[in-house]
Amino acid sequence: MLILDRVTKEFGTKRVLDALSLEVPKGQMLGVIGRSGAGKSTMLRLINRLADPTGGSISWDGAEVATLMGKPLRDWRTRWAMIFQQFNVVDRLDVISNVRM
Repeated sequence: MLILDRVTKEFGTKRVLDALSLEVPKGQMLGVIGRSGAGKSTMLRLINRLADPTGGSISWDGAEVATLMGKPLRDWRTRWAMIFQQFNVVDRLDVISNVRM
């Protein structure tokens, strides 16, 4: 189960996420919708550890995700992928090579 418990994220003095709590049972599919600037992408970046939370905890099957480092963090990131809105592709590479990168 993925659990976000009172997760906050601040950029300087601006609080983007404020005490977000969420539980997603293992195997459940979830869609996240909301207005632009609501914090959807920030939440996903926290889950896949492209950003670190300012407060609260993020856990998966009882393991704290926010404290992972080194190989455990790399392993975690292989399980949680994110497709960015801006396609950062390398023009000189073919599709397969871009996907592999």
